[in-house]
Amino acid sequence: MQIRVVLVSPVPLADAVVALLPDGDTHLSSATAYGHVTSILCDHGDPDSLRGLLREAAGPAVAVGVITGPLATAPAGLILLDVDSTFTTTEAVD
Repeated sequence: MQIRVVLVSPVPLADAVVALLPDGDTHLSSATAYGHVTSILCDHGDPDSLRGLLREAAGPAVAVGVITGPLATAPAGLILLDVDSTFTTTEAVD
């Protein structure tokens, strides 16, 4: 099954976490002003177990995404976020 694995972290990813990523066709790793992103398009037989393994190894500070189905081959075009007023008292959109 073709999947896309995406890891996002505020700091560079540990080598032990990167070593768990399967080999794939497309591998993107970059540092941005907002953190470090690694994305890989690959084949994997059990995406649910891979997701659990990566979450356990990466820890709570790393966002782990294992995407299956049609969205695996089509990169995201829009990211939509919602700010909960429980956590902030300021206006998120001016």
